[in-house]
Amino acid sequence: MKKLVTGALALLSASFIYAQSTNSSNTVSQNGNNNSATVSQKGLEQLNESTQTGTLNSVNVTQKHQYNETSTTQNGLANSATVVQGIAWANKNYVTQNQDGILNNANATQDKTYMNEINQEQDGMMNGATASQSDGSRMYIDQIQNGMGNSATASQIGDSSPASLSADANDIYQWQEGLFNSASASQSGWKNDLDQIQDGNFNSAGSSQTGYFNIANQTQTGNLNDADLMQDGNENSSMQTQSGNNNDAEVLQDGNNNMATQTQTGNGNDAYLSQVGDMNSGTQIQSGNNNDATGEQQGNSNMLSSTQTGNGNAAYASQVGNSNSAMQVQTGNNNNASGYQLGNGNSLSSSQIGNGNMAYVSQDGNSNQSSSVQTGNNNDAWAYQTGLSNQSTLIQTGNGNYHMGTQTGNGNSITVTQN
Repeated sequence: MKKLVTGALALLSASFIYAQSTNSSNTVSQNGNNNSATVSQKGLEQLNESTQTGTLNSVNVTQKHQYNETSTTQNGLANSATVVQGIAWANKNYVTQNQDGILNNANATQDKTYMNEINQEQDGMMNGATASQSDGSRMYIDQIQNGMGNSATASQIGDSSPASLSADANDIYQWQEGLFNSASASQSGWKNDLDQIQDGNFNSAGSSQTGYFNIANQTQTGNLNDADLMQDGNENSSMQTQSGNNNDAEVLQDGNNNMATQTQTGNGNDAYLSQVGDMNSGTQIQSGNNNDATGEQQGNSNMLSSTQTGNGNAAYASQVGNSNSAMQVQTGNNNNASGYQLGNGNSLSSSQIGNGNMAYVSQDGNSNQSSSVQTGNNNDAWAYQTGLSNQSTLIQTGNGNYHMGTQTGNGNSITVTQN
């Protein structure tokens, strides 16, 4: 094994360029100001370790083969680290970037790689991290940020052949703790898994997945958080959990066998769910004040459930397709529930307990069922049914309740109880 160790202490400007071929080890140690290190390794089984302590340091590492590993540690101010790895099917490369200070930047790129890993950790303020993996499989990206004004971006593009070893799972994990954080992750490939966790204020998380067997999980705790998720493919699963104030969550899924769950606890939360495909299932649960939930499903065998507990909640569900089922439960004050179903074998059930509730159900198709139970004051209930074998059941208990039901078709039945 070839081994090269270079050190620079308290230099105004220092630059080191290394070119190594096979089974080599390189160590760069810099302590001072305005240091710069450039490492180029073109062989296999090579190791690079770069350590910088000071201000305005820069590390640039390029590895153009497989079984390579690079580790960069920066402690100071305005540091920058860049790593590029990969050739055609460069296997088992590893990148580790650790930054502690202010205004740090980390950039790692792996191209045409297999069983590779990128680890980025930043502690300080105004940090930025970017990780990219393309044309490979068994890829892993880990981004951890602790501070203020951090931003993390990760991208994975899997191999196009699911029948080969490339069918193994890719994974992106992002953790942010602090203020003004932003995380964005994109996966395209096979059996991908994505996690985004944010703890702090003014956080934003965005995720996009395209492929098979994808799983996305976004958790935000703090104030003014925003979570966005888009999945296009088969058998995708999405879960978004937000706890805090003024949170917004949005899930859009297009494909087969998708399932999305959104849970928000706090004030001024908003949740939007749209699913287009087959056998989709959506659940939206909000607990707090001024919550709004909207769900739209178009396809076959869809099921949507929305539960809201608090004040001023509003729930809207629209389903177009076959064998759809929608259930909306609201407990609190000034709740509003609306449901539109167009298709075959639809069923909608709405239950409201509180004050000033209003429920509106419209069904157009075959074999539809509508059941609404309201307990409280000043409740309103409307039900419109057009088609065959429809059935509507309404029970209202309280003061100032109002009911209007219209049925057009064959075999319809209405049961109304008001107290």
